[in-house]
Amino acid sequence: MRWLQSFRGELHPVEPVLTEAAFFLPVRLRTLLADLARQGAIHVHALDTAAHGRMAELLRKFADRNPDWADMALVWLAENTGCNRIATLDVNDFSVYRIQGRKRFEMALLG
Repeated sequence: MRWLQSFRGELHPVEPVLTEAAFFLPVRLRTLLADLARQGAIHVHALDTAAHGRMAELLRKFADRNPDWADMALVWLAENTGCNRIATLDVNDFSVYRIQGRKRFEMALLG
């Protein structure tokens, strides 16, 4: 919450990230998250069949790390938008994941 309060930029999650975020939020704040997405304050990127195909490749590639669905969706998003800055608690995995197999993520640490 502290990081988000001080953040001054645009947020570009995929739907699985909102699902994970809502899980950790108190019930009273889940409606706020949905309202932010509805209002366009959070730019939610939809996954399509091409995204799912790439995610399947990534899930196979990183199978030894037991990759998270949302993480692979974020790798796909980075590959398709060119954005490599990510706010995460998952430093261990995002230190390993690469965009297009080469480029590292720039992490804003939430923890």
